[in-house]
Amino acid sequence: MAVFEEKAPAKVNLFLDLGKTLPNGYHSIFTVMQTVSLYDELIIETLPEAGIRLECGTPGVPTDERNTVHKAIRLFCEKTGFEEGVRVSITKNIPHGAGLGGGSADAAAALRALSRLVPVKKELLAGIALAVGADVPFCVVGGTALCQNMGELLTPLPRPAFGEFVIVMPETPVSTAGAYRLIDEAEWLRHPDRELCAWASATADTELLCRIAANVFEQVVDVPGRAEIKSVMRAHNARLSMMSGSGASVYGLFEDAADADACFSELSGRGMRAWRASAV
Repeated sequence: MAVFEEKAPAKVNLFLDLGKTLPNGYHSIFTVMQTVSLYDELIIETLPEAGIRLECGTPGVPTDERNTVHKAIRLFCEKTGFEEGVRVSITKNIPHGAGLGGGSADAAAALRALSRLVPVKKELLAGIALAVGADVPFCVVGGTALCQNMGELLTPLPRPAFGEFVIVMPETPVSTAGAYRLIDEAEWLRHPDRELCAWASATADTELLCRIAANVFEQVVDVPGRAEIKSVMRAHNARLSMMSGSGASVYGLFEDAADADACFSELSGRGMRAWRASAV
């Protein structure tokens, strides 16, 4: 029996734009993702008897085939012929409905662990990851990357010049499917300057990126308290304050760790669910 412990880091979108609807019905994406030091934790064990067993003490997290970890393991077994049973214990720290990729990070962590037991080609692992979800291919590799199309086209990028984060989860989560419906219903959207955002990311000109970055979902997704959160972050010298993914979380990106610490203290003192993190 093999046992692996895997950390599953959250991701934030340093900017996020959507393109045309693809033939399969999904929107193309154009975004830079960054992993941060807010982690779920997984213990993955192989068992002599076949089957997938998930354990999680967080209310509302499914432990059946609805869970992305279950789907990832099932697809891995189907594609590789792996026949042992797998038990996964998940400790959740990444909030649900936050746009931080918690479910995708967990699935990616399971795939990383299994690929140490059954070596697979990168292309096959990437294909399995994409079949689980759009954010999973990035979460398998992590770091900093430009993600395009459905999320499977990844271009590694240098780490930002500064990367101190404060992340806040408002009381109301956001449904990703609902957010995309709002995008489809919008008559007009402002799009960030893709080329300039990509250039700023590729050259680690994080100061420029912070001036021009945007998230198209902020135009259609209403998150109560977002304005207040951003105001506090800017008061503490956040260089960028933006929603991650389709929401509802809002993050501040800081150059100075002391500013980030002070911002975290104030937001936590106001009773908000806040986390202090760094780029990883």
